[in-house]
Amino acid sequence: MILADFISPDVRAARSVNLERDKGHQATLRHYHLTGKGLEILSRLASALNGERVSAWSLTGPYGMGKSSFANFLMALCGPASEEETRIARQMLEEKDSSLGMNLFHLLSKHSSRGKGLFRVGVTASFESINRTLARGLRQALLKTTHWPRRYRQELSDLILALDGLLAQEVPETTRLVKLFRSAKELYGAPVALMVDEFGKNLEYTARFPAQGDLFILQALAESATTFIWVCLHQAFEEYASKLSARQLQEWGKVQGRFEDVSFVEPRKEMMRFICETLTRNSNDPSMSKAVRNWAKHFHREAKQLDIPDLKELDVDTIERFYPLHPLAAVALPELCVRFAQNDRSLFAFLCSGEPNALPAFLASHSLDPSSGQMATFSPDLLYDYFLSSSSTTLMNRPESHRWIEIHDIIERSRSIDPFHLSVLKVIGLLNLISGPSRFRSSHKLVSFAFLRPPSKSDEVLRELEGAIEESIQKGVLVYRQYADEYRLWEGTDFDIPAAIRERKRLFASQTLEAIIKETVPLSSLTASSLSFLIIKGCSRLNN
Repeated sequence: MILADFISPDVRAARSVNLERDKGHQATLRHYHLTGKGLEILSRLASALNGERVSAWSLTGPYGMGKSSFANFLMALCGPASEEETRIARQMLEEKDSSLGMNLFHLLSKHSSRGKGLFRVGVTASFESINRTLARGLRQALLKTTHWPRRYRQELSDLILALDGLLAQEVPETTRLVKLFRSAKELYGAPVALMVDEFGKNLEYTARFPAQGDLFILQALAESATTFIWVCLHQAFEEYASKLSARQLQEWGKVQGRFEDVSFVEPRKEMMRFICETLTRNSNDPSMSKAVRNWAKHFHREAKQLDIPDLKELDVDTIERFYPLHPLAAVALPELCVRFAQNDRSLFAFLCSGEPNALPAFLASHSLDPSSGQMATFSPDLLYDYFLSSSSTTLMNRPESHRWIEIHDIIERSRSIDPFHLSVLKVIGLLNLISGPSRFRSSHKLVSFAFLRPPSKSDEVLRELEGAIEESIQKGVLVYRQYADEYRLWEGTDFDIPAAIRERKRLFASQTLEAIIKETVPLSSLTASSLSFLIIKGCSRLNN
């Protein structure tokens, strides 16, 4: 049986989310995975609805971490109880945390009559002023909201015409726009839920054109009663303001002070859970299921012997759900996505994309035959191949890329060696990239674990592994650090080069170009030449 006939990824889970395009898209909502970070943010909303003074939050996290997906879920959750997307979102929350769900639904009902939910304004920012983004978002919300009584048609039409007038201006007027938000809230009869995705684009625009737009509009809206605001950022406020003057930075600080910052970074375990939920069984063949179960039990026994918490904590059920991913590949995958790619987005791409070295290609090209005594396994060296081919452009733009480049150069120079020996170098190189004080150290035990292929006997493979390692050390390709029980593809250094680069960039960002040049290329002192006047010829002369 082809592996793809037995198991396949749920490709619907990998679809990227756009706050405006996917409003009301039920399939997108159903495949959202509500995480602990999402529950934390919803708990803060419940506190705000219950009288907590904080009502504005900045969700700060790296690219591809799932902020847009959560924003889409949150907007659906705050909608009218009669809408199907709201029912789906509420059911998902109840299944995840019934207590929080009941409390939040009660508070939402308390703040809106007839179960119509909050007045939702969801907008994705562009490289434009925040005023224009908000005016555009409010106009879309007025047009798309369905729960308008007939008697309000004229008022609704007037609001839309007023917004059209503001959008025709080069910079929509702040005071007028705040009044229109207030009028829309009063007309709807419920608090406002304002979500601005990609807010960093507004900040970049404001930093470049300080006179265009007014960040204080967010402060004015945040100070309005029963207005709840979320903005999604890839980095902190101040990172966008490196070129502003001290006075401008102070003004930005006042606006930032109105927002409670939430670090939107999911733990690695959430990403591992997503792997399990994305890989779905297409067949219930008893012999196949038994073979996979035995495969998982074998790996579980071996993982318990390792000093790697990420592997020791895995139970048999989790390892079974990872199949066909080697357990080491499964726990290394989130680490690679976070350090060298775009987090959840890169994880989705590996699990679901049609790239040559991605998981679907492996499933389509390998068979599962329990009677043969072989179990096709996506090993860590194949994971190295995938990330090198799919993330090369991203890698080159990161401070950490020097590690990957050096490892890749060593492996490329060794292409002529035996394929198994090359796989050994790839596994050790992969572990070198993600190693830490107590995680993924490329010890002899862990490298041996990487080459387990149950139910096959491991003795012959381990003997071949010993020979490959010894030969690589003799050739100077591998270095063994005895004090750390660790193999390395390069000598390396304990000095954190990327951190030093980031620190220098931070220091330079706060200085003017003139100050940087004076510090790095100081001018040498010159002695003034004496000047004399020749009376006879009547001309000046420099005496050197």
